[in-house]
Amino acid sequence: GPQGALYGKNAIGGAINIITRAPSEETEFALRAAFGEGDDRQLNASISGAAADGVAYRLAAFHRKFDGLIKDEFNGGRADYVDEAGFQAMLGFDLTERTYMDFRTRYSKGDYGVGWYELVADETAIGAKDGTLAHNVPPQDDNRLFNASVKLAHGAEVGDFVFVAGYNDSKDDNFLDADFSALPPDYDNFFFPGGQYSLIEDQATTLEMRFTSSSERRTRWLLGAYYQDRKRLNDFDIYDDPIGTVVRSRASFADEFVLEIVRDRQESQAYALFGQLNHDLTDDLELTLALRYDQDRRKGEDPRDPTSKAKDSFDELQPKASLAWQASDNVLAYATLARGFRSGGFNEVAEGVVRSFAAEVSDTAELGVKTSLAGGGLILNAAYFFTSEDNAQYTRFNPITFSLEQLAIRKVEISGFEVEGVWRPAEALSVQFSLGLLDSEIKRFNAADFVVPPVGLVGNAMPRVADWNGSLTVTHTTPVSVGVDLVLQASGNWLGERFFDQENLFRDKGAAYLNLSLGLEADDWTLRLRGSNLLDKAEPGDAFFAAAGVVRFREQPRQILGEVTYRF
Repeated sequence: GPQGALYGKNAIGGAINIITRAPSEETEFALRAAFGEGDDRQLNASISGAAADGVAYRLAAFHRKFDGLIKDEFNGGRADYVDEAGFQAMLGFDLTERTYMDFRTRYSKGDYGVGWYELVADETAIGAKDGTLAHNVPPQDDNRLFNASVKLAHGAEVGDFVFVAGYNDSKDDNFLDADFSALPPDYDNFFFPGGQYSLIEDQATTLEMRFTSSSERRTRWLLGAYYQDRKRLNDFDIYDDPIGTVVRSRASFADEFVLEIVRDRQESQAYALFGQLNHDLTDDLELTLALRYDQDRRKGEDPRDPTSKAKDSFDELQPKASLAWQASDNVLAYATLARGFRSGGFNEVAEGVVRSFAAEVSDTAELGVKTSLAGGGLILNAAYFFTSEDNAQYTRFNPITFSLEQLAIRKVEISGFEVEGVWRPAEALSVQFSLGLLDSEIKRFNAADFVVPPVGLVGNAMPRVADWNGSLTVTHTTPVSVGVDLVLQASGNWLGERFFDQENLFRDKGAAYLNLSLGLEADDWTLRLRGSNLLDKAEPGDAFFAAAGVVRFREQPRQILGEVTYRF
């Protein structure tokens, strides 16, 4: 459920906290090489150790060259190719026995295939295996990402203080087919082929401070503050193609056929104050109360149009209350009420696009239980939740402006049940499983939120929300010699029915995915053969109407890949 009280405006549906491995003073080294179908070549390396007394480092680098598996039947190329490389570096300092500081940076640059959208017969065939990927404009996506951060942590008897400052800079420059086909133009029916160009640049500076009390107390607390300054540039152009049946690059289009569609400049400044209180009512009952206030001030404009300037401020109090009962050593039950918040903002200035969208607020009630049974041989967790969303946001592709558009639906209700577990029936066998059931329903919408008011939305499901999903992973480990195990793993994932639009026209009936892995594992090396999407499912990740017909964006095909890892 929402984790806004601690993590703010982008944790409306929950938060996954990824803790990067810190530098170690002991020397560590790892090297991984992988080779797979589509001439997929991957190389990863990392090393960590002591640079001096009280100073440790970690360096890592990666490179991938992948020709791709999705063939374009018209231009003969591969639409999903990858050519990328990058590195990251961390340096940690023990300034005193209680004070630690580290610096981290990461840089990556890549050239990617993008937009392997393909025509299908109609909206009833978006999950079919057969499609028509035929573009006369080969895709190209140049992407660059840089980030750096510094962290200072100090521990004292009264509590721990942490300060983090970060900077992110990204640039995405791509060019691809505009009509997702190689058809000739038909101007009488308002259909023209061509190319589409997009440039997105994003810079953000963030600061956060947290002060946490000692965990040994019966009453524990946390106080924090957050600030972010962000700037975003988005340019979008259409290149008209008067031929449409020859392979075209961006350089081959004449300037007179270029249409400037979007010139968008946006800025935001976000502030937050937050706190949390944990109190042990009894030895077995814990009360958690949390509160966060977020304010996001946003501005947007099209520099070509002085009247396009817009600004607004979005803010929300996000409370959270939870009771956790340790019913026994192996059973924990909990009940939570929480509010989540996602800031509103502005869409690009374009004809047929609503200029602004409202902030989303969600209130969630959750009941759950976490257990460890059969002496730890079975871990079983389950939860039921109900969420009421105001101005539920979702992103859709607008085929008229060729831009991404953020929309808000005034009232949505979501309820669901989920269960997950790990079962170890024998020392050599492990079974992981999960099942989620979800019901989403649009209760109300405001026609003013849409340029063309939709009809019949009430009662429909939210876009991209599957009605159920499940997973099953079975791992069997067999010793084959001293210190070497044979590990066989099979995993299946199931996805239920979902829709890609608020009108529920584009329906995907669901799919099953199968992955297999067979490997030899030792303390310092691993040799593994993996197969992903072995059933070669072509389920869509997106689908919409375009000038050339019904278009979908499919999953990547089946791939077999072998990898070897060495570490010490």
